[in-house]
Amino acid sequence: MMTMLPTNSIYQMDCFEFFRQIDDNSINLVIADPPYYTTQWIKRKYWGEQVKELAGIKNIARFEADWDKFDSEEAYQQFTDKWISECYRVLKPKGTIFVHSILSGEWTGLPNVISSLKQNKFKMLNMINWLKPNGQPNLAGVRFAFCSEQILWACKETDEGKRTFNYQRLKTMNNGKQMRDFWIIPTEPSEYEHPSPKPIKLAKIMIEASSNEKDLVLDCFMGTGTTAVASIMLNRNYIGCDNNQDYIKICQKRINGLPNTKLEQFMEL
Repeated sequence: MMTMLPTNSIYQMDCFEFFRQIDDNSINLVIADPPYYTTQWIKRKYWGEQVKELAGIKNIARFEADWDKFDSEEAYQQFTDKWISECYRVLKPKGTIFVHSILSGEWTGLPNVISSLKQNKFKMLNMINWLKPNGQPNLAGVRFAFCSEQILWACKETDEGKRTFNYQRLKTMNNGKQMRDFWIIPTEPSEYEHPSPKPIKLAKIMIEASSNEKDLVLDCFMGTGTTAVASIMLNRNYIGCDNNQDYIKICQKRINGLPNTKLEQFMEL
């Protein structure tokens, strides 16, 4: 297990600067929750004002974040191609990647992510549907409510090694039944100021499925640290980054709050 950066660490830096300091073929598993490219509708003045008003009336937070805004779909595609190519480089032979994405009407990054995975010679394994029984309603009332997200699972396809898939462990976790490609997991209330927090249970299933104890899990969009927290709980090593100082501080607080655990590296660059 080698990287140019100390592991069990989260770094405040741009993901591409972070990748430049990660060695080739050094990572067992990548979990990525990248920008979804769903915020572009805010450019539409009337629609943005209408949804904002409805969100206020119904007390529902709308998804809006500067890091999710791109000038065009072409710009989003270039960004996606670049970080996914870096994931391919740093993964060990037969290492796998889980990528959170979403198909939500015209506001979607899912086709872009699929295109990038195929372009970078990943082997597609599954598209997992995360079903949220407590998903938010559709604010404008013009579509079915979006109560699912997609998670793409792919493998670095090489002639070396064997892909990790802990089938029996997953079966045990699923009451003795084969784990399916749809996971019914409620969203969790979050005390953290992040528009798209993910449940710990979601990360734990991915880590249990595709890594073993002491393996190294990378998250290049760490957010509030869910991947790191789940890795610690499951006795995995982790490394990650986020360019948002507030999120990094939340990661630090969450990890330092775990029993007998501290964040070994907290770097502001």
